Amino acid sequence: MKVLIFSQTPWRNDNSFGSSYTGIFGGMDDLEFANIYCRAGLPQNDICKRHFYISEKALIKNWLDKRVPTGWEIDTVDSPDDLNREPKVYNRARRLRWQILYWARDLLWLVSRWQSRELNAFIDNFDADILFFPLYYSNYTNRVARYIVKRAQKKLIIYISDDNYTLRQFSLSPLYWINRFIIRPQVKDMIGRCALLYVISDVQKRVYERIFGKETKVLTKGADFTRKPKSSPREDGPLRLLFTGNIGSGRWKVLGEIAKSLKEMNAGGQKAVLDIYTLTPVSRRMAAALNVPGSAAVHGAVSAARVKELQSGADVLVHVESFELKERLKTYCSFSTKIVDYAHMAKCILAAGPEEVASIRHLAENDAAIVAVSRREIPEKLKEMVETPGILTEYADKAWACGERNYQAKAIQTMLRTDMQRIIKG
Repeated sequence: MKVLIFSQTPWRNDNSFGSSYTGIFGGMDDLEFANIYCRAGLPQNDICKRHFYISEKALIKNWLDKRVPTGWEIDTVDSPDDLNREPKVYNRARRLRWQILYWARDLLWLVSRWQSRELNAFIDNFDADILFFPLYYSNYTNRVARYIVKRAQKKLIIYISDDNYTLRQFSLSPLYWINRFIIRPQVKDMIGRCALLYVISDVQKRVYERIFGKETKVLTKGADFTRKPKSSPREDGPLRLLFTGNIGSGRWKVLGEIAKSLKEMNAGGQKAVLDIYTLTPVSRRMAAALNVPGSAAVHGAVSAARVKELQSGADVLVHVESFELKERLKTYCSFSTKIVDYAHMAKCILAAGPEEVASIRHLAENDAAIVAVSRREIPEKLKEMVETPGILTEYADKAWACGERNYQAKAIQTMLRTDMQRIIKG
């Protein structure tokens, strides 16, 4: 079975998309994958063998010279190193998060010649049996996705992991609402084109089934929970807390609350420290909140292999969601696939965030983490972990048990394979 996947970013095990899709499809060796993507970077995974890159830099060059190709198939060995680096302006734009900058990108794609002979040849040559697309909150990616669906003429499965449609949002910016009303019809159109809709949580399943009347199933990435890692006794010294992942959407403020609580706790001697590793561009304000000498430190991105080493060496793995209204509404149906990685490590999980957010609710309902559902509870939970060492082992076992019940890779992939075969046969 040949599966064509379109994504915004390259399929890398060290970014959110790549980590999720490697966790979903890893080990399905009877499937053949191809990936079309449109943000700078080299692929890095052991699953997908063919990759096609539509370059924004090339789109601009093509305006001046039509002979410049706007997309090409990637050779991960011979491609230049600078392909793996985005222009600095993109990092700055992501920090600012100005709507006008996103519209400028949309305009670039609207007037550019990305529908190239090379892209068409890649789609035709791969000749997929089925299409499997994440659905983004983005004009230009939806436009590219519709084109690929039309060109390939194959059945489509959509996977949506955020609420990109409802009006259950909060923003005082009229530009936000203008953009929301522009994107909503595109989301509805893409979901209308798909044969099956996968979502990230039970909360989202209930909401989207009611809105779209489409067959909807919950899908998260999985892991092998048949062999539990050996637990090692905690070393002497401060309790080692670790966060790995995206600190945007207000998460950095909750991590800042943890850092602040640790500083107060450590006033009489170092009892616990927090390390944060993230791909998210870190502003000065973020750095000031997260770099607390002797209590917390923020670091840049590291490889997927290094992340596993860090998680294995930590005492507590941290998951956070923002307490702010805007971010609570944005993430109320979201589920962080990082939780699967944490459970697979059989480590104690500390989760901090509002109880109505799907990921926090999931951990609380499964008793799979020490959960703080308010800012006030954060220092209480930290104190409990420091003063009651046995709780770390207790919740490490509970996290693993939650993984056994909910994230078994074989069960998830059996569902996937059955669904895809059924859809292909019509």
